[in-house]
Amino acid sequence: MFQLVIGDERVAELMKLIPLVSALLLSVASVEAAESYPLKKSEEWLFSACAKSEENKTLCSVLKYYYLAYHQIRLLCDLRTEGDITQDILETKAAAMIDAARRVSSQFELEMFELGYQDAIQTAGGCSESL
Repeated sequence: MFQLVIGDERVAELMKLIPLVSALLLSVASVEAAESYPLKKSEEWLFSACAKSEENKTLCSVLKYYYLAYHQIRLLCDLRTEGDITQDILETKAAAMIDAARRVSSQFELEMFELGYQDAIQTAGGCSESL
């Protein structure tokens, strides 16, 4: 499917996590479901704020698309900058992410995804000219 830079099993492991993390972020259950396990203090304010109103729940739900794009593109850019993946792999994975987002997202979700994508490219050294 894709080639890795010679001998780097760590990259192979990280690349396997991208679809898993994507699936988990896209399938996040409602905020009420999070109440079934004990929260750390740092998470409590977030879940509390998201649960205060329907508007907040909607906003929190849509923000996952921004963070999904931002963190995945940053990971790919960091791996490319370190020489752990080729330019071809970077472009192929980024294109697949964009295609998947276009197929399953509402317009607002897609806009948040694109914003996260652009922010990641701008903040990642070495990716701005690649993507």
